[in-house]
Amino acid sequence: MVFGFFKKKKEDKLLEEVCVIVGKAFILQGYPSDEAHKISLVSGDMLVKNIGEVSGKPWVLAVRGMGILRSQLVKDAHEDEGTKQLIDDLKELVLLCLPNAREDADETDLMRFNAIERTVTNESKTLS
Repeated sequence: MVFGFFKKKKEDKLLEEVCVIVGKAFILQGYPSDEAHKISLVSGDMLVKNIGEVSGKPWVLAVRGMGILRSQLVKDAHEDEGTKQLIDDLKELVLLCLPNAREDADETDLMRFNAIERTVTNESKTLS
């Protein structure tokens, strides 16, 4: 029981770091801080729902979270301009954050990043 408490606390701290990375990236893209915060929370939530146990390095998880969020938005095929802009910004941020994430990545993460990078670039060609 005590181990579970500390494990959950460590996961929460890591998820907080991931959300800070994602939020700051969106602020640098020109988003208002409240919107950037909301997007980072959604990204973190989708990350948890998709991978279950949160462990690893913050940059690695941030890129995975943004990639998951972008894939879901593309899959849902929203037609409004705001969503299209968010999809484009997520693409740009994923590609900008990949070098930092690759520094901390293990072999499995590197394979995921290659897939994310291919998906992001191929989807952009088909969406244009």
